[in-house]
Amino acid sequence: ASPDEVDGVVPWTELTRATVEYTEDGVTATFPAQIAALDGTRVTLAGFMLPLEAQRRQNRFVLTSSPPSCFFHVPGGPSGAAEVLAPDGIEVTWDLVVLEGVLKTLQSSEQGVVYQLLDAQLKK
Repeated sequence: ASPDEVDGVVPWTELTRATVEYTEDGVTATFPAQIAALDGTRVTLAGFMLPLEAQRRQNRFVLTSSPPSCFFHVPGGPSGAAEVLAPDGIEVTWDLVVLEGVLKTLQSSEQGVVYQLLDAQLKK
């Protein structure tokens, strides 16, 4: 299933409408009004996990808009991914996951991240 086909999610087709520019210090982003309005609110995102640690449960990972096909390249670029911070950890899976958390939009980032999902948890 496509992440955008899951009921109640913020669709990646909207998230990827952010304009991203690469700078010497990372990236800067400009968000469409409807996405900027979601900053700091609790949202649901669906996507594919890109683990960052060699652990079964991930407290920090990248959620991507499409399945990762190459470990060294994040699918969809900066606006097609979100850094996820999950205090309780989420078990690694290669299947589509649906997460709920607080969306943070970052207008500038040294790490190349323009979205974060804070206090994330798996939605049942």
